[in-house]
Amino acid sequence: MKHYEEGFLDILKIKELDAILQQERSVRTYEIAAPLWDYLRRIANVLPRALDEAFAACDNRAVSSYCRTYVRRNREELGGLLKLADGSKAVADFQRFGIYQRLKSFYVQRSAWRRRLRGRF
Repeated sequence: MKHYEEGFLDILKIKELDAILQQERSVRTYEIAAPLWDYLRRIANVLPRALDEAFAACDNRAVSSYCRTYVRRNREELGGLLKLADGSKAVADFQRFGIYQRLKSFYVQRSAWRRRLRGRF
């Protein structure tokens, strides 16, 4: 494990998260909801900085590319986490649409509208 990865895990108290998730009754999510929410509340003030430092230290462009795609595809599911990470430059960049994504989105929408219009006439 690289030093920045260890630092990231330490800052976010990952061992505490592991303890919450590895409980025998973890299948019943309602039982771990309160401890999990409490954990997320406690790390909220360090999360944006920790994310920025981790991504700044990572020299693998594929990691950033994957994260950008993952955040965009799962924006709704990640809503709560993205709110906690508010203030992180790295996460903001992952959410931002570049020119390629805008053109791709426009093309997909244009094709969908064309199919709809053809179906009506």
